[in-house]
Amino acid sequence: TFSLTTTAIAAGDYEVKVALNDSWTINYGAEGARNGDNITFSVPANDTSVTFSFDGSTNLLTVSVGS
Repeated sequence: TFSLTTTAIAAGDYEVKVALNDSWTINYGAEGARNGDNITFSVPANDTSVTFSFDGSTNLLTVSVGS
């Protein structure tokens, strides 16, 4: 599992997915589906802590917002 926590994302609405090997050839979106839909998330103005966690065994990306 790879994780990143940051407070550098401004408040707002976003979409994300995982792209491997610096290319869109292999990418994972919602529910770990290859070429799946983007995962949407919102960052509130009062708590901009965001954690991204990617499990390479299931290809699931989770996004947790708030501390």
